[in-house]
Amino acid sequence: MADAILVIKRSDEVRKDRVRAYRIMLDDNELGRIKAGSTEKFVIQTGNHSLRLKIDWTGSPDVSFEIGESETIEFECEPNKNRWGALADLIMSARPDSQSWIRLVLSRKS
Repeated sequence: MADAILVIKRSDEVRKDRVRAYRIMLDDNELGRIKAGSTEKFVIQTGNHSLRLKIDWTGSPDVSFEIGESETIEFECEPNKNRWGALADLIMSARPDSQSWIRLVLSRKS
């Protein structure tokens, strides 16, 4: 299989989790970690993949995507913005997929 590029950018605008790194999970395998305000790039195989971010026992929902030869796909992520504060964070922490979110920003062919 040929190679493609996965780019993940993490915002540093939200205070929550600012000093902690998220684990980048590609197809249930840890690909790397991303800190607030940073961008990580990975060479991955083409095909269908599942992407998720994890921190402690929680993380983002899975995001499925397909990437072709010589393509680049870009995602952005940040902590879940909760307007209700610490109490809501505590309640939401019981849900396994409530900590962060990730979204597709750009998919392009090189």
